[in-house]
Amino acid sequence: MRIAHLAVRSAARFCAALTATTLLLGTSGCHQLGGGTQSTREAPETPTDSTKDGSAQDAPLKPTTTSSAAENAQLDAEIQKLAAGKDPDDEQGEIIHDDAVASLTARGSIIELSIVDAMRGNHDWNVRLGCVEILQSIGTKACIPHLIAALRDPEPLVAFTANSTLEALTKHEEIPADGTTRTANGLPPVPPRPPSQLALDTELKIWSIWYRDNGKQLHDSWDEWWKANAERVRID
Repeated sequence: MRIAHLAVRSAARFCAALTATTLLLGTSGCHQLGGGTQSTREAPETPTDSTKDGSAQDAPLKPTTTSSAAENAQLDAEIQKLAAGKDPDDEQGEIIHDDAVASLTARGSIIELSIVDAMRGNHDWNVRLGCVEILQSIGTKACIPHLIAALRDPEPLVAFTANSTLEALTKHEEIPADGTTRTANGLPPVPPRPPSQLALDTELKIWSIWYRDNGKQLHDSWDEWWKANAERVRID
């Protein structure tokens, strides 16, 4: 399933004040999934280090140049601008966020280490989301284990974007396409949006429920695939 990025980001910002449980189980305009057993598996409450559960080891990430303290402070301030725009009615905030994504992306892979650090450790999910967006353009092979770790982010939209970024960078997919059955990794497809459900946040809610039930398995499937294929995968 492909979610229209801007629409979903706005829907997620609108739901940001809700708890994860409210978001996942909300019924206003939400697609109701029928059949099957609902899992009680939950995402972790805080970003975690991917090496703690025996998953793929973090690849080395090193800056290509030595930056001054002032330059580092400027970069950190620019990264923090990614926090802006969670409220869908805050047009100026969205502009600040999008401009920060564009400006940081323009710096290229030289800032990959700083972007990964923010994605892995920043408390603000909108900063983590922006970092994943940036890595889709500037990410190298070294960021793949960190994007796999982001598949266990407590914010479903960050995990969705991390999965999409992994697919774009590796040219590989772990989630089966709509209309197919479970594949060898055991993951089911994400249910499609029912034509009758027109609410802006419908696809986000569908993904959130799927992620609640399958997020750990998605992470583990990507982790296993990367361990087996890292040496032969090329990222342009």
